[in-house]
Amino acid sequence: MRQRHRSTIRMSHRGATVALLAALAAACAEPTAPAALVGDYPLAAVGGDAPPQPVGSIAGCSVTVVDGTLNFRQSWPPSGSGDWSGLGWTQVRDCRDVGGDSTQSPVLYLGTFLVDGDGLTFVTQLSQADTLRWQGRVDGRFIAVTVLDSIRPDVVPAPIALRFGPQQPMP
Repeated sequence: MRQRHRSTIRMSHRGATVALLAALAAACAEPTAPAALVGDYPLAAVGGDAPPQPVGSIAGCSVTVVDGTLNFRQSWPPSGSGDWSGLGWTQVRDCRDVGGDSTQSPVLYLGTFLVDGDGLTFVTQLSQADTLRWQGRVDGRFIAVTVLDSIRPDVVPAPIALRFGPQQPMP
């Protein structure tokens, strides 16, 4: 009986080893591993068109996205589960129609990207209670993300479809 118990344990151990190796092989075959995405991506399109592009209005002021950058960075130590990154753009808020000035200001979100195949999620935490999640896609050397800041609607007037790329290698 003791001999039979040992071979059952060996078989279970072999099965677990085979399952672990299969999972590692599947992970290595991932087409868009986070390390492959590390780099800088200039803003290529806003709502499908080259910037600058209007994206809505806030308090009677028109808002236009002028330029931007996505900085995709790998976390340390490289875990494969998330990477710290910066997603930002410059926008012009033109309030001349309502008696104000035209001002230009940066918009920046820091967070992590979680990659699953060609899909990704950008997670930014403004405070412990305020977490934003935006869905996107990886398309070759480009990354597309739709941004909506439901916590600070005075910053982002409506969902903005941004396309960044092509990927620029790290200097």
